[in-house]
Amino acid sequence: MLEKIAREHGHEPPPGVCDVPLHIAKSESVYRRVGEFKKDRKKFEDDRPGVRRTIEGLEPMDIIIGDVHPLDFLLPDVEGFQRYAKAICWLDVATHRLWITVVFLPKGEGIRREHVTASMKAMCAAWGFFRTLYIDNGSEYGFAELIEDGMKLVGQDGRHCVIRAIEYNARAKSIEGVFAILRHILAKLPGHVGGDRMKSKVANVGKAPIAYGGSHAQFREMIEIGVRSQYHNMPQRGALAGRSPLEVYNQAVAAGWHKTEVDEDAFLVAFSTEETRYVRQGRVSVGGRLWTCDALMSYLGARVVVLIPKFEHWDRLPIKDERGRLLGFAEEDRAYGFLDEAGAKESGRRGKLRLAAVRALDASAPTIDAEAELMELAREAPKELLAPIGARVTASDEARAIAKGVKESPKAKRERELAERQREVEQREALGAEFFAKLAARKAKEA
Repeated sequence: MLEKIAREHGHEPPPGVCDVPLHIAKSESVYRRVGEFKKDRKKFEDDRPGVRRTIEGLEPMDIIIGDVHPLDFLLPDVEGFQRYAKAICWLDVATHRLWITVVFLPKGEGIRREHVTASMKAMCAAWGFFRTLYIDNGSEYGFAELIEDGMKLVGQDGRHCVIRAIEYNARAKSIEGVFAILRHILAKLPGHVGGDRMKSKVANVGKAPIAYGGSHAQFREMIEIGVRSQYHNMPQRGALAGRSPLEVYNQAVAAGWHKTEVDEDAFLVAFSTEETRYVRQGRVSVGGRLWTCDALMSYLGARVVVLIPKFEHWDRLPIKDERGRLLGFAEEDRAYGFLDEAGAKESGRRGKLRLAAVRALDASAPTIDAEAELMELAREAPKELLAPIGARVTASDEARAIAKGVKESPKAKRERELAERQREVEQREALGAEFFAKLAARKAKEA
């Protein structure tokens, strides 16, 4: 750079004159941190000033950290599946206990919410439910969205919440340190190839890595039972002060800690959504299919609430009315053949259910005489005051004639028409008499 500037000003520097001494370059090395900030944010954040945290005062299941960790084991080649598994992990911060669920993924797929659901259900079944969930700021695995459903199990009382770690802040999650401990345990097991796929650990130089020799089921058992058991019995420095996770947990239980048990049926309802559906001819449409039951055939309202599972398949869907009361369980509506007599019988049965429902509804309410009620309301209604006359609009002669014609009754009309016909007769008779009188007078004159 100095040589370029010198040449631009017409000078040719001797060799080596423009070399920057090493001590000067090192004195400006602080500017590398700007490069790290712009190009390697994680490295920059690893040295960000933070605060110390303590687990003192925490009880088991007060805080659970959830994350997904890749398992660096080359698995047997099974058609349709990836060669590397993943582990859904849950860490109890107070005791450092670790729950591991191994997931074998089909090719081209990643961890889905149903995997996290199954893992969390298994963890809660064994350990009880938690108070707070601490998760990564990224939402690639949908932990936060998932746990919103799980919070239904314990109620929104302010004690149960979801906390997200700051982006790039691995220190905010104790589980990152646990993963480092796990790597030392996993590295000794068969099939482990390390985290760098380009530099996999091999038994013989120049040879391909050796895959794990057992089945998927055996690998899951090795990780979920064997590795977890060894980890739980390993003393840890730092927050555990030389105690093992199992030792810390047992001390808490001996001191009187109790877990919050979760019923399997509670999970079933928690991980479902309530959607409103219109009832048409005793059926509702869900997932492009029609569902019905006797309760729907008897239901006279316009809409119902259907519980739809998020991650499972139900052959029967719970149906609630708009007030949240359970009506029944709908099954997929059966289609009958055009000439199937069973279809005619079922149609008649459904019609009877509908008729019985409307009759029961009719019997539940008293009969009301609408006309009598209307007249009673009219009698009891406030009376209209008579307003004094302040001005009058009079009608013209033509308007009076028009009004008179409009107001003429049928009887008056008949009398008027009869009088008019009588006058016409009298006028004709008078004209006839006058004519004959003139004729007689003319004849007499001529004679």
